[in-house]
Amino acid sequence: MYLFFDVSGGQLRQKQVLQVPNTFFGLAFSPGGDCVHVSGGVDDGVHVFSHSKGVWSEAGKPIALGHTAGAGSHERPMVANLAVTADGNCRSAYARGAA
Repeated sequence: MYLFFDVSGGQLRQKQVLQVPNTFFGLAFSPGGDCVHVSGGVDDGVHVFSHSKGVWSEAGKPIALGHTAGAGSHERPMVANLAVTADGNCRSAYARGAA
């Protein structure tokens, strides 16, 4: 779950809650702040949310990474940390899994 707050008026005001099942340490905003990539954790995918008219909404289905095994013999594949390049593309996802 990710919470978005408005802090511009001097008071903390909750604006929106994004429910992302199994998310794990991965949140990366585009340079313009109008797009955010969120890790799907053990669902082995990346969710992309866009911001329009003050509301965040998921832009399509999660991007499936398609790993078949985790990094260890008893681990499932998972996506954790993400990075977004200067042009706004998500080009790096730390996935604990084998290709």
